[in-house]
Amino acid sequence: MLHVTLTYVACFLAFATVRHLILGGPLLAEIAPITGPMYQLFVFFMVTDPRTTVSTRRGRILVVGIVALVETIIRLAGDFQIAALRPLYPSPPLLALALVGPIAMWWDLRRVARASMVSR
Repeated sequence: MLHVTLTYVACFLAFATVRHLILGGPLLAEIAPITGPMYQLFVFFMVTDPRTTVSTRRGRILVVGIVALVETIIRLAGDFQIAALRPLYPSPPLLALALVGPIAMWWDLRRVARASMVSR
């Protein structure tokens, strides 16, 4: 599952750079959250948990990239004070995983079920 962790970190860094360019703040301030304990727990344990990952390697990489994108959107919404997304501001990575994970799992289970029906 190291590929999931590394993909998330790479996406986080890329999206942090995008946030830096949009907001104009210091780049290190955008990157700094990933060094904190919440992100360490998230990156090494939560995002790689079998209950939150799909069955294929390519799918896991895609899903973790989408999680990082949704997290960035939540962070940007907080920066621009979008009131409708205010409940999501306290923990963007966890909430991004909570939003993306179930949809990805549903899609993956549906895909696997279809493949098994076709192979019969």
